[in-house]
Amino acid sequence: MIFWVMTYLLFFAGVRELAPVRHRFLALLGQDRGIEELRLAAAKLRLLQELLESGMVPSSEEWDRIRTFPTPWNQIIGQSLQDLRKEGAPVLPTLDRLHRTFLDQVDFMCEAKVKSAQSLSQAHLSLGLIPGFSLMIYLLLPGIPESKGTFFLLTGFSTLLASFAYLWILFLSEKARFGNVRSENRSWWISAHTTMERIFALISSGRPPDQAWRSALHELLVSGSNLAVLWGAQVWDPFVPRNFSGFSECERIMILLGVEVRRSIQTSLLEGRGCLDRLESVHKSSFEELKTRIRTELNLLPGRCLKPLFLFVFPAVLLLMGGSLWIFFKDSGFE
Repeated sequence: MIFWVMTYLLFFAGVRELAPVRHRFLALLGQDRGIEELRLAAAKLRLLQELLESGMVPSSEEWDRIRTFPTPWNQIIGQSLQDLRKEGAPVLPTLDRLHRTFLDQVDFMCEAKVKSAQSLSQAHLSLGLIPGFSLMIYLLLPGIPESKGTFFLLTGFSTLLASFAYLWILFLSEKARFGNVRSENRSWWISAHTTMERIFALISSGRPPDQAWRSALHELLVSGSNLAVLWGAQVWDPFVPRNFSGFSECERIMILLGVEVRRSIQTSLLEGRGCLDRLESVHKSSFEELKTRIRTELNLLPGRCLKPLFLFVFPAVLLLMGGSLWIFFKDSGFE
């Protein structure tokens, strides 16, 4: 009785430990939904832009549709547009920039999905190869139906080996799509974008650049992102040399984005010039560098996926085939 209780407890504990795998798998299946949400958000922003360009005033219902945007874009965009409208600042440049940002994100997500499709196909093939091969052996090889228990046990063990390759390939695909950014830091992608858009909106509404930086970083810190600590809360804080040995290349680029923005703001304040165009240039160049890095990782992904195939799927096929032949010769009297 104690043995059965401990078995069930260990089973449920093991299922609980697999929760991160389930979340990653659901996130993989939700890519299409995320792309459609961004496309719909871009269309709504375009509608607002066209209404303003035609001289019409959008209704409150049109502005309220921003609340349906993906989180946290709905909060950042809603607050930024509200500040611009209160100050009487132009809204069209912000709408145009956000519209282009959403379309760029959609195009890049579609590109990443296409480039990772080959690896995902390999993962699905590795998972379905063993059951399909075992079914063919069961139907065609004599003597196998008489040893169902041994054969099914052999099939289950081979399928377990192939499932390791499936999970490994999914992990490599997810890692490549995020540019080797660790799972706890993947919120930086959205945090960096939304914080920069918040800074642009605050500067456009008349805030001094250093105050805009402080307000945006305070909101980023309240959201719980550790990126705010790495960027620095004050523009005039000294630039502390950082050791990037524990960060990936994409993480390093996102950290240096905050450093470059602070330097641009400092330079603009010392020269007495506007910094909005310079900040937009820094933002654009940094994310173009990020995209280039991710494209490199996606191009290397098919070659990296060969390793789990050779380490798990190939031995699983050999094990299933060798075990089936052993059962056949054993039952046929060839010992």
